[in-house]
Amino acid sequence: MTDTTPSHTPMDTACTLLTAICSSDGPAMAALMADNFTWCMFPVSLGVPSKNRHEYLLQTAELGRIYTSLKLKTSPPLDMVQSGNTVVMHAAGCSIDAGRQQVGDG
Repeated sequence: MTDTTPSHTPMDTACTLLTAICSSDGPAMAALMADNFTWCMFPVSLGVPSKNRHEYLLQTAELGRIYTSLKLKTSPPLDMVQSGNTVVMHAAGCSIDAGRQQVGDG
């Protein structure tokens, strides 16, 4: 996570980031992500490669162009661990609305 203000802990920032992800708010996500942000899909056996900050923001922007109304729902994080200003969050979610728009010429 990026530097936080004294009134916000890294855990608070991580929860705010999760809210931004669920609302597909790219600028808010970018503002909250540290340069060394890493997104991973579990289980690893699915073969989905991890993404760094830049790759993750590009992916979410692309999804925003494909889906007219991508809304994600998450339960509260299943697990959160903090060490210094680093937070690792285990969260589960699903798409509750993903209206697809036509892409391309026709």
